[in-house]
Amino acid sequence: MILLFLLLQVFPWTISAESSEVLSVNEIQVPELLVRGLPNTIQFNITNNSQASQNCTIRLTLTLLHEWNVTVQPGVNLFNLTLIPPEDTEVGPRELEAEVWCGGQLIHDENRSVRVVGRLLPTVRFSPGSTLIQGQTLSISVEVRDELGNRVGNATISAEVCGRVYNFTESQPGFQSSGPLDTSLFPTGNLTVKLTIEQENYSRYLGLYPLRVMRTLLLDDHNQFPSTLRQGEPTTIRIDLIDGYSGEVVPGGYISLTIGGTTFPFTESGSGSYTATVNITLPLGSYIAEVRGSREGYVDAVRSYEVEVYGSLEMRLMDPEAGGRVILLQGTPLIVIVNITTTLGEGLEDASLSAWIGDERFPGDHLSGSLYTVAIDTSPFMGTWKVTISATHSRCVNTATGSITLTVIPTVLETANSTIRSIKSQGYNVSLAERTLETAYACALDGDAASALQYSTAAVTLAQGSMRATDAIAQARRAVEEARREGRTIGLKKAQTLLSSAEEYYTLGQYSMAENYALRARKAAEVALSPHLIVISVLAFLTVAAGLFFLRWRRR
Repeated sequence: MILLFLLLQVFPWTISAESSEVLSVNEIQVPELLVRGLPNTIQFNITNNSQASQNCTIRLTLTLLHEWNVTVQPGVNLFNLTLIPPEDTEVGPRELEAEVWCGGQLIHDENRSVRVVGRLLPTVRFSPGSTLIQGQTLSISVEVRDELGNRVGNATISAEVCGRVYNFTESQPGFQSSGPLDTSLFPTGNLTVKLTIEQENYSRYLGLYPLRVMRTLLLDDHNQFPSTLRQGEPTTIRIDLIDGYSGEVVPGGYISLTIGGTTFPFTESGSGSYTATVNITLPLGSYIAEVRGSREGYVDAVRSYEVEVYGSLEMRLMDPEAGGRVILLQGTPLIVIVNITTTLGEGLEDASLSAWIGDERFPGDHLSGSLYTVAIDTSPFMGTWKVTISATHSRCVNTATGSITLTVIPTVLETANSTIRSIKSQGYNVSLAERTLETAYACALDGDAASALQYSTAAVTLAQGSMRATDAIAQARRAVEEARREGRTIGLKKAQTLLSSAEEYYTLGQYSMAENYALRARKAAEVALSPHLIVISVLAFLTVAAGLFFLRWRRR
């Protein structure tokens, strides 16, 4: 402006009467508030009284020179020019100079008082939030800044909610807050907060903010929510929705239960009462069950429960099969393999397995997956026993059982069998002993251990008796044959008779009698005499006797 003024003083321009008669500026419309950094429209109304168009220059001076070249047609011309004050322009009152030049002459010069204003960009916070429960105290805080980020003080702020207007108080420049707002005066639902901010050097700010006022919901389980759920067993759960303000039941809502990633919806069974039938197929374990209730206009109600999922135990004997019979030699361990699952087929790795024979317990071990094993020492047992296999689990309500019939063959039977086979391998006849041993085994299989032991002892006795009797008979036969070869026929008949009796007793299986008679036959054969030997013996006896008589006679 100063430069322009000096130029006009040095080079005075005069407005000719012709130009002023030809062009006339009728009106200039300038807004009272010019917003910096944004387009502002200024209108020029210029009349051209000549018959030809004329070129003009319009200049606006605020903080900088703005110039437009326009062509003015004959008649009335309206020019809407856009003025953008720089963003760093200081806000406040200003003088705006408007000039119209034509043909190098200033035909119009006018000053206008304007106000350069900025824009308000506030930060608005709702405490405790924009969604709150009816009756909860609401506070609104505003930090007032302009488009350049500068704090703006001395602003006038008001908030309107449902026809009620609330004013704000500035605690420090740029920071203002409302007093506590009683939301019990607000209806429930979606509301709008109309926020108005005014400051003389800034354009008016009007902002609309959503506010949701809701009521609370409560879940009433009547203290009957189950702490345990059974796999595959439907459980009915009842829960009521309660208005937290009035305490009345709330119909038309929705309730769901989520456990282990599975959600079960409830059905409204009565006004405000809801039920669901829960059929759990989750693995055994501890879970958090979350119940959520909702209804339009209410804050969701959420409640969590600790729930244990239990099941029913199932056990399957893999080897040997359940109800089967196992025959083992005493001292041979019985190995049982068991598959333990729930009735839904869930394999269990932390079950407890035991085997029982009478009052004696044998603990089991985990193999892998759902497989377990238990080893039973058969050393203390003889005969037939019922082996009971039982499985338990901390989260199963039952004990799964199975049974095996175990027959334990005493080791003495095997010893007897070995003894009899050894005697037989030497060529002895042990058929009767073998039949007796078979009877012993049959008694053992029937569970009669006492009889099995008696028969096994008898079998060994028979085998050994057959061996001794056979040897005795063979020796007696050799003695008889030898006496016959030597001609010792006197007394040999007795030996033969005894030998025949021994053979007959052997045939009858009376090996002790056969051995006794064979020994007697052998002795009889060994003492049998030859007739010649007897004659010689008699003559020798007579000779000795005669000699003795003669000696006694001479002494007399």
